[in-house]
This record gives sequence, structure tokens and C-alpha cells, in this order.
Amino acid sequence: LVFRAQDGTEYRYGPAFSTEEGVRHPLVSIRSPTGGEMVLEYGGPALDFEVTRVWEPGNRRFLQFSYGRPAGAPRLQLSRVDLYENPEAPTRLTPGAQGTPLGVCIGYRYNELGDLASASRYDGACPEGAEVPALREERYGYAGGGDEELQANLTNWRDANGHTTRYEYYQRGDTLPGEGDYLRFGDKKERVRRVIEPLGVV
Repeated sequence: LVFRAQDGTEYRYGPAFSTEEGVRHPLVSIRSPTGGEMVLEYGGPALDFEVTRVWEPGNRRFLQFSYGRPAGAPRLQLSRVDLYENPEAPTRLTPGAQGTPLGVCIGYRYNELGDLASASRYDGACPEGAEVPALREERYGYAGGGDEELQANLTNWRDANGHTTRYEYYQRGDTLPGEGDYLRFGDKKERVRRVIEPLGVV
């Protein structure tokens, strides 16, 4: 299965297979009009068939994706992404073979509900367990509360420079333009009403 964009970029998909979320055609490669090809590799059932490696054109470097499944978590969670050099380039490494770490890692942390709480950039390996100051970090805040349908509403995002963007949602008593045009409009409290960005930030 191949999708070819107007600029000539080709997106190739693998054979269909079934998961708990339905049938999937995994994206296996992206080829540019000049011939450079980025390749994606995936794990098996133990990793819910998630992506495990992304190879740059020429296979000199790759990103390694690692996952965890905390007790009680409803789904697999991306825990870190590391950058490696491939000592066998241009031949890609076998799934179990290790590359050479290049000292760049992105670590991901989650709140008690399984929502992404932070994404942190480190020089060197990502820390295990103990809090270690990150080179750069983004943080995410959510509505929480007892309403399961609204708990994951994103309420604030702090970027790596410390600037916070806030999100406000419609309340049930608010009038939302166009809501009368749909039979099943859904809960308007799930819809963002305003995005408040910090002044002076571009």
C-alpha cells in the first residue's frame, strides 16, 4: 500500500493486522522525491505493535523508542526516545543489536491518570527514577476531577522557555455557535472556548 503526495513523497504501509484498537496498516517508510528513505520498525504484541526505531536516510543514526506499562495503566506509555549511531551503516541493525549512544534523550512522565505530564530533554542518558534537572522541559496540566469525560481536558501547557499557555472550555450554560445545527453535538464542556497565550511571546 503506497500513498504518493503531489510533491513525489511516497508513504509506504505494511500489511494489515488486527489490534485491540482495530485493523492497522503500519507506516513502514517515507521516501523523498530525491530518493532518501526514512524507515520505521515496530515491536510485537508485547509492545502493542508500537514503533521501536526510526532510521534516518542512509541508516547512519536512528531513534530508539522505549515503553513502559505501569500497574493499572490502560495502555502502553512511551517512556523515552534515545538517539543512537549505527556502527554497521548503511546496513540496519537487527532488532536486538545495540547502537552507540549519542548522548541525547527525551524522557516522558505521566500523571496518575496516565496523561502526559512532561517531556524533558537531557544531555546523556535519561534518569531512572530520581528527579534530575533537565536541559529543557515542557509540562502539561489537565482538568482532573471526578468527571471521567473531562479529566483529560488540557488546561495549561508550559513550554521549554517557561511560558504558559492556558485553555478555557465552554460550560453547559454557554451558547456555542452552530450547536443547534447538529443532532449529536456532544458535551460542549469538552470544547475549547479560548486559548490564552502569554503576552509578548512569539
